[in-house]
Amino acid sequence: MTFQRRLGLAFALMAIPLLLVAALAYRSNRLEREALENLGEGLGRSRTYAEVESALQAQGEIVWRALSGFEADVPRELETNRQVSSYWLERWEAGLRPEERRFAVQVHRLRAQIDSVTDIVVALSATGQRDEGYRLAQRELKARLFPALTALNQEIYREARTASVQRAFVRVEEIVDRERRLLFTIMAAAIVAGLLLAAGFAR
Repeated sequence: MTFQRRLGLAFALMAIPLLLVAALAYRSNRLEREALENLGEGLGRSRTYAEVESALQAQGEIVWRALSGFEADVPRELETNRQVSSYWLERWEAGLRPEERRFAVQVHRLRAQIDSVTDIVVALSATGQRDEGYRLAQRELKARLFPALTALNQEIYREARTASVQRAFVRVEEIVDRERRLLFTIMAAAIVAGLLLAAGFAR
C-alpha cells in the first residue's frame, strides 16, 4: 500500500470515532429531552388536578350562598359544578399511573361525602331550615370534609412532584451511565485502531 493510501486510511479511521461521538451526543440529547418531556407531563397532571380541586372547593361556596339566600338557582348551579368536577376528574384519572390509583379512590370517596352533605344542606335551606343546614355545613363540610380534602390535595401534589422528578432523575442517570460506557468503548477502539495503524506504518 502506498503512503498516500495509508495516510487516507489513517484519516478515515480518525474520522470514524468522531462521527460515533457526534451520533452518541445527538442520541443522548434526544433521550434527555424525552425524559424532560415526561417530567413535564407529570407536572401537567398536577395542573389538571388543580381544576378538580377548584371545582370541589367551589361546591362549598355554592352551599354558603344557598344558606345565605343569595343564590337563586342552587340545583342548576350544583349540577353545572358537578359536571365540571367530573370532566376534570376523568381527565386526571386517565393520566394516573397504577401506583397513583389509590388517590383517585380517595378523591371519589371524599367527593361522594361532600355531595351527600351538600344535598342535605341545600334541601334544608330550601325548606326554610337554614339554621339546621348551617350547623350541618359547619360540622361536616367546614370542620371535617374540606380540611380532609385539603390534606389529600397536599399529599397528591407532593407525591406527583416527587415521583415525576425522581423518575426524570433516574432516567437521566441511566442515559448518562449508558452513554459513558459507550464513549469509553469508542475511545478504547480508537486507541487500538491507532496502535494497529501505527504498527502498519512502521513496517
